[in-house]
Amino acid sequence: IHGFGHPQHDADPRVAALRSVADEQGVSGVYCALLDAIQAALSESVGRHLPMNIDGISAALLLDLGLDPRTARPILMAPRVLG
Repeated sequence: IHGFGHPQHDADPRVAALRSVADEQGVSGVYCALLDAIQAALSESVGRHLPMNIDGISAALLLDLGLDPRTARPILMAPRVLG
């Protein structure tokens, strides 16, 4: 499922960093809460912890910031293209 799992990490370290800043700044909202609920349900259904990745937390934060969902793809693709 897009937004969950990582091929090199048990937990994507970028998620914790972004979530920490978002929580400190009061940006985490309903979409971050929804992502947490999806992660819990997904982990329960597959029988193991399946952590969110950078795409999942980025999408939730962009929505919590009030950005149009159509902006997510270019925002998330920019670092990959530049890399």
